[in-house]
Amino acid sequence: MTANPASPSVLIIHETPQILVFLARLFPSNGMRALLARDSDGAIGIAERDYVPIDFVLVDAGMPAHETARLLNRLYEIRSGVRALYMAAQLDCDAIRVKLIPG
Repeated sequence: MTANPASPSVLIIHETPQILVFLARLFPSNGMRALLARDSDGAIGIAERDYVPIDFVLVDAGMPAHETARLLNRLYEIRSGVRALYMAAQLDCDAIRVKLIPG
């Protein structure tokens, strides 16, 4: 199942490309649209585009606290009412290794 443009959208911010790839496959397979950013500047750039709907934000809990605060403060200015959820993800996990790392 892939997400259509009217599907709920999640803005995902994580610095690890493999985790972004995993989440980019996970959310659309559950009918959601995934918007991906590797850092807060990329996420803010996406949020500044008025035509891009964002229903919630998934933030890497491993980001430095000051960076997370700056990101969320700016996102709340741009998109009042957007909700944020923190995630903790690591690559040293069998589930991710099986799906993303061949062999």
